[in-house]
Amino acid sequence: LSHNYFLNTEAKEEHLRTCKKASELVASGQPDALMEVTFPMPHLFSARAYLDKHGPEERYYLGRYIEKVRCPMLIMVGTREDAPHHRYCALDIHTTVRDRANVQVRFGEGADHMYTGRLPVLAKNTVEWLTNLKNG
Repeated sequence: LSHNYFLNTEAKEEHLRTCKKASELVASGQPDALMEVTFPMPHLFSARAYLDKHGPEERYYLGRYIEKVRCPMLIMVGTREDAPHHRYCALDIHTTVRDRANVQVRFGEGADHMYTGRLPVLAKNTVEWLTNLKNG
């Protein structure tokens, strides 16, 4: 959920148009006006909520907080991530913390972002990670 990351993807123009529309609605006194958006995924947002979640302040960008997490982490990513904002997100975050022994990235083979039809892969990877964490 990084505005700056979005600006470096093929969806840059669409994201900028959506931010502009949301900003105009907020500036005109309509922060709760609903907007149908297609980026970063088809969704219904109020103008204020879109800017809060996807705008330049990056309040929900995990990269801002990941270094502060001290507990063990399992970062899961499906091999079929097709949205530009998901494609490399887990790897980018892992790059930030890869030297920590308690962080691991696992790939869900054939999984999209929601693990559609692939929940057993997610469960298997999670149980294996937890088991290794407990026994390690």
